Amino acid sequence: STSLVSTSEIKCYVCNLSHTIYKCPSFLSLAVTERIKKANELALCKVCLRKHEVKRCLSRNNCYKCHKAHNTLLHLVNPQKYNESKANEISNQQAESATTSAHASGIDHENVLLSTAVVRATGKCAISVLCRSLLDSGSQSSFITEEIVQALKLKKIKTNHKINGIGSITQHVHSYVHARFESRFNDYNFSLKMLVVPKITGDLPAKNITGLCSIPENINLADPLFRVPQKIDILIGATHFYDLLCDRQIKLHDKGPVFQETKLGWVVSGPVSSLDRKTEMTIGTAHHATSTHTESMLENTLPYFWRMEELNIEVPLTAEEKICKQYFDDTVSRGKDGRFIVHLPFRDNILKVGNSYNIAKRRFLSLERRLENNTELKNEYIKFINEYKELGHLEQIFDDEHINNVNTCYLPHHAVVKESSTSTRLRVVFDASCKSDNGVSLNDMLLKGPVLQDDLLFILTRFRTHNYVLSADIVKMYRQFWVVDKHRSFQRILWREDPSEPIKIFQLKTITYGTVPASFLATGCLSKLAETVRNTKPEVYAAIVNDFYMDDFLGGADTLEAARQLRNGLIEVLGSAGLELRKWTSNKNNLISDLTTDANEGKNITTHETINNSITKILGLYWSSNTDMLQFKVREEHLKDSIQITKREILSKIACLFDPLGLIGPAIVRAKLILQRLWLLKVQWDEPLPTSIQDEWKEYRTSLMSLNELAVPRKIKGDGNIIDVQIHGFADASIEAYGCCLFLRSTNSDGVHTSKLLCAKSKVAPLKVLSLPRLELCAAVLLARLASKVIPKIQLDISKKYFWSDSN
Repeated sequence: STSLVSTSEIKCYVCNLSHTIYKCPSFLSLAVTERIKKANELALCKVCLRKHEVKRCLSRNNCYKCHKAHNTLLHLVNPQKYNESKANEISNQQAESATTSAHASGIDHENVLLSTAVVRATGKCAISVLCRSLLDSGSQSSFITEEIVQALKLKKIKTNHKINGIGSITQHVHSYVHARFESRFNDYNFSLKMLVVPKITGDLPAKNITGLCSIPENINLADPLFRVPQKIDILIGATHFYDLLCDRQIKLHDKGPVFQETKLGWVVSGPVSSLDRKTEMTIGTAHHATSTHTESMLENTLPYFWRMEELNIEVPLTAEEKICKQYFDDTVSRGKDGRFIVHLPFRDNILKVGNSYNIAKRRFLSLERRLENNTELKNEYIKFINEYKELGHLEQIFDDEHINNVNTCYLPHHAVVKESSTSTRLRVVFDASCKSDNGVSLNDMLLKGPVLQDDLLFILTRFRTHNYVLSADIVKMYRQFWVVDKHRSFQRILWREDPSEPIKIFQLKTITYGTVPASFLATGCLSKLAETVRNTKPEVYAAIVNDFYMDDFLGGADTLEAARQLRNGLIEVLGSAGLELRKWTSNKNNLISDLTTDANEGKNITTHETINNSITKILGLYWSSNTDMLQFKVREEHLKDSIQITKREILSKIACLFDPLGLIGPAIVRAKLILQRLWLLKVQWDEPLPTSIQDEWKEYRTSLMSLNELAVPRKIKGDGNIIDVQIHGFADASIEAYGCCLFLRSTNSDGVHTSKLLCAKSKVAPLKVLSLPRLELCAAVLLARLASKVIPKIQLDISKKYFWSDSN
């Protein structure tokens, strides 16, 4: 006999995924009133939240809160009985714990400082980071951000915890960790059970404090940057607050803050009178710990992609970034050859790398087997390593007695092949993130450092303001800066050309691409080099500081002679530090025609690699130096039909459109709108799309080829003697998207006006439906923010600024 078993896959009524409606994140995220509305739309039973033909539901499970005939998920709280119902709910659900956490600040025309301290947190494998903590005696629990938990690799334990904040606002936390903290000034340490939340509060203080009285002498501040708004990483609640306090307390002024000694250092708390009471707005902040339900599924994180985006705002350096920069400033030097010598910025903690030789050896033997099977790849690999040796960037180590010394680290390496490159097809990448036997890697021990160079948007907009422009890049920039001798042992590698030879030990003598602080150290050296000519060659100083994006230079001047002087100045100043510029390109050929050969050194200074008729790729854009036009290139392989069109494929095609200036924003918005509709349809990433959307996407994808015919003038100023420059900004919105753009209007001495598009920014409207006037306001805000960021960076004398909107 044959037995047949029939099974049906569970499908959610809301999102059609494989789970019940009780576990649907989309349904659970709705307010109760919205859940009721959704249940009515789907014709679901109010008791069991299912579809059935029987009019009377057979389920015996009524609401657990009021015991009436509806599902608990559809229970509406009676505001008059809110406190009573909450008390009953907490007493009935013994598995769920509750915490009250609230702290507030805000007094008219005064700033109130809350007690903050910088502590060292220790996690798995002795990983430690500096954290900024808020000391809050008004919180029953302690909290830690998800970011710090991930950095420390702490193990999260599931829980169901309720947080009650100001105004009886309730949030839920689903995990906690055990963390250990140490004082920066003594041996005091303590452990805490901490609830994990995405964010504890906003930056504290809310604004820079400028009216503070003097700080007492001979005290160690727990938070040296207590005046500067910075994020809070942990909150230490009442369970440990009073254990931290010491006896001494100082108050220098009756209306000033209190300096309280703690085991973490001296904290500052209390009112700070403002210096300018006439113009200062009252700033009050009320904080309570909050948490949102997060899922690892991509479906649950995609809505954040469609939220109204903010322009990047300048944030103060973190404590670790300040430490790293200060260490660099104190230790960087120059050798007899003029090249910079840097120290690796190690973290100031007990974190030590373990035995890394064995894993490096295993990885090398695996690489060696791969190279033996690919002769062409092996020859290129050998050529790359030999070039390292010939340039003196690599040295062999013959003393192998200290193979497993704590002051040595062996870096595995592998090949990365870039077929499209015409200069360096193969690059060897050194893996500084490879863990040693104790779980610590070289990168775990190093500080990253801050970003020192300007944003890509600002460099490109300035590039468009010059009459005569130049582009170039620094040859092998990272490898032009020496690493101090005592730190080179942390950059050891294993290598041999022939498997029959013994494995040899080498160490890298220069900054290594793949280490965390590599970009900071390299750009930091450029900044130091610029400082040496700040007074003698201000135009060269400004070019090095403002017009370099990593090793790529994009700059220019208003006159041919000034551009030539800038070019010569850059070659001279960079050459003094052993840095060579190559791949020169200009919109005026006579600016670089004499650079074919350097007569003094006998070195070839090559012009930039070009793509079809002098089209040069600069910072992701295509620039035709002959016509002085910016162009876009869409490759035909991106338009080939796939076996099936999915949401994943559409997103990958959108990501290929690189447009930092927003010049093709209208084209990209169309693709985003298609993807947004897919989200509303709850289509899976690899699920075939509806026929109508497939046809729309194919039509759009084919139309992308027309972008190859688009050419935008690089130069945005008019010809002749410019006597007036204005900025005109425009903002507009539709029900589906909104955007803004900036135009530069220049007038020459002959009265000829020229208007050119400077940059633009566009967004799709959020999933939550907003009214058209609201979207018009969003566009106006976007325009104001774009203008405030870009206009100061283009370094032009702007006579007037106009911002236009058709909204009433």
